[in-house]
Amino acid sequence: MENIFQTDEVWVDRGLMERTNPGLNTAKMTLFMLAAAGDAEARQLVQKLELTREETQNSDTVLADDDLILGGTLVVETRYRVMERLAEESGCDTIVDLPCGYTPRALHFAEKEVPYIGLDLPAVVLEGGSVIMSMIEADKKRFACFRGVDATNYEALEEALKDAEGKLCIMTEGLMLYLTDSELAAMCDSIRKVLKKHGGCWITADPEEVAQYIVTMQSIIGTKFAAEMAKGKKVTEDKSGVTVGNGTLIIHPRQALESMVRAMQFLADHGLKAERINVGDHLPELDSMDKLTEDQRAALQKTLKYIAYWKITLADDIKVEEDGESQKFDIKAALSGEKLLLRLAGRMDSMTAPKLLAFYEQTTMTETIKEVLVDCKDLDYISSAGIRVLLFMEKKCERSVTLRAAKQAVMEILRQTGFVHIFRFED
Repeated sequence: MENIFQTDEVWVDRGLMERTNPGLNTAKMTLFMLAAAGDAEARQLVQKLELTREETQNSDTVLADDDLILGGTLVVETRYRVMERLAEESGCDTIVDLPCGYTPRALHFAEKEVPYIGLDLPAVVLEGGSVIMSMIEADKKRFACFRGVDATNYEALEEALKDAEGKLCIMTEGLMLYLTDSELAAMCDSIRKVLKKHGGCWITADPEEVAQYIVTMQSIIGTKFAAEMAKGKKVTEDKSGVTVGNGTLIIHPRQALESMVRAMQFLADHGLKAERINVGDHLPELDSMDKLTEDQRAALQKTLKYIAYWKITLADDIKVEEDGESQKFDIKAALSGEKLLLRLAGRMDSMTAPKLLAFYEQTTMTETIKEVLVDCKDLDYISSAGIRVLLFMEKKCERSVTLRAAKQAVMEILRQTGFVHIFRFED
């Protein structure tokens, strides 16, 4: 295909990044809840970013009430404090916060002179990271930095960690709920490769977050918890643009044993193993506990002893074959009448998908496009962000978006996400 458009020169602004990855909105929701818990640094960040309760807690269809916000605040502060403590006790040399969101954790570790690397999508890093760095004392700034990555992309992770010192403690909270199984698999593979090279561990609160949310809401509002949880799920899905909690690594309390076995096997299939660490045994004093009655506080402390965060390390006998080939994303484009011809190669993920959307929108400003044919024979991977861009193009086209020669791996991702019936396909 003759490349008649210069796609390398396409500019991706923050708005495009947010439209392609609407899950960014939940990061500000989390920061506001941490501020509501009483964290002084989080409150300072909320003021600097000019966030409001209405903006961060409500969605287009749901207004968050006080019980819903209190439950979320308790979950967020518990997760934030316990994860911080577990990271400090890990014995690792560098803290890797993935995703770091807008929370002020960098200030805590920089003050203790512990190297900290905050990783998130570029839109978050540009806005939140710069503000947080301005809050760190001048002589401590060398201990903290922020870099843009996609958690499923090993090459991006390794580039961001190329100057990391010693063993790494990778922290993950508030991420897995939003990922499909294909994205979870890619993330596990990426983190396995990072741990294999650098050493250390991966600590995450995500697998049992649903269970933690349930016991928290039960403790503070009793029998009303189911209705409040449904509202909270709706707010999260409205803001993130995805159905949450469907991945194999998420434990579902009603099938706790079965889903636990599946999750552990999922990790094993990707060369990893997990140890459950009891939350109740590592629970520090929480500011948000002051908002509870004595009975509520006792009930919550008791039930949190049944919740665990996971410490994930390399399996003793890794049988996964490593793929050393580069999967750099590339777009080639040509125009045939009112049909746009695209050839995609490499990985279309949350970092690279906005580039395709930017190119498409800029092209439609000067060209009439009624149909899109996408050659996928060199496309190795597509994330939900990439699918979201193809859906946008499908809605804008008068005719259709046709995918040609899609690999089995890409087809499987489309099946997992339920979008295999949306597009047309050609062999």
